[in-house]
Amino acid sequence: MRLEEAQEDRRRSALDRARGLMRRIEARDRPRCHRSVALGWEEPDAALGGGLGLGALHEVGGRAATGFAIRLLGRLKGAVLWCHPAGQKTTLYGPGLVQIGQGDLPDRLIIARARNGSEGCWIAEEALRSGAFTAVVLQPADPVGLIPSRRLHLAAGRGGALGLILREVQGHGPVLAPGIAASRWQVDPIPSIRQGAMIDPHWRLVLQRQRGGSADRIGEEGCWSVPA
Repeated sequence: MRLEEAQEDRRRSALDRARGLMRRIEARDRPRCHRSVALGWEEPDAALGGGLGLGALHEVGGRAATGFAIRLLGRLKGAVLWCHPAGQKTTLYGPGLVQIGQGDLPDRLIIARARNGSEGCWIAEEALRSGAFTAVVLQPADPVGLIPSRRLHLAAGRGGALGLILREVQGHGPVLAPGIAASRWQVDPIPSIRQGAMIDPHWRLVLQRQRGGSADRIGEEGCWSVPA
């Protein structure tokens, strides 16, 4: 009888240790509650409940995706990592950022050039998880697979940074695996509005997907004309 009791005690102890390990793993990978950053446009911010959530991934596509990302980074404080393919012919230019009103962004911007898609995802994942960056921007050369997408998602949740995945030259198809992005946007320039001698550039901003919202937000309630 004592042998059976001892075996039962060992079994329960092993189960308790296993449950404790599972709780620690879940706590480690569970996205934390993070604040948000406002886009700076009243109607889109209202649709988002205040702004884009930090500690999450957001996918931005369209011909004005880079401009949208730069504008958003200017509303944050702290270090920013921007990762793009090594073979990309264009890159961010510090004096140009200053000219468009992003005066302090060059001082806190780090640019990484990835040799391939796997390296780009690895760089972004490590940066997101580190907690050293307020925002991490990834321009992948190709769509990101399910496993790397999931790893990026968990890293963003753990580190608390804003994760932006840009698909400026990818057309209208998503880059991340389905269900990963907290929001998906399409941003394109529209004909500028002339006010006297001044030209006021605008963007067409479309919220294509929002986690926790409608599956498809394309249409009147998710499409806005906003000043660039």
